[in-house]
Amino acid sequence: MSESSFSPIMFDKLQWAQAPIDPTWIKDGCPTARVAHLVETEDTLAHVVVWDCTAGAFDWHFDLEETVQIIEGEVRILDKSGTITTLRAGEMCFFQAGSVSTWHVDRYVRKIAFCRHATLKPVGLAIRAANKFSRMISRAL
Repeated sequence: MSESSFSPIMFDKLQWAQAPIDPTWIKDGCPTARVAHLVETEDTLAHVVVWDCTAGAFDWHFDLEETVQIIEGEVRILDKSGTITTLRAGEMCFFQAGSVSTWHVDRYVRKIAFCRHATLKPVGLAIRAANKFSRMISRAL
């Protein structure tokens, strides 16, 4: 086990990479996106990133479950039911894996995204049971 159980994240030292939006998803403008990977779990089932994007409108296809918190700017999100939701700095939203929404960015948006691979319910129950058993054994020793 490592000496520390936490890893501080320094936002001013992020290593950004280009994260081009699929050109077939773009509906308006020329949005440019970047991503900075912050952390990944040991089992690689979850990771956290910071993502930002300039003005434009585009569809976004969520391959993973994603909880986002807007940390700068804002975005209007159109879901499949036709509902428009505006997310501003400090606000959060959850997106199911497999969902698609249209993002409208007027100027700029930056989000932190907590991403997780979806698992079948029985697999999740088995993992939680194994983790509980492991904690019980650790405490007993």
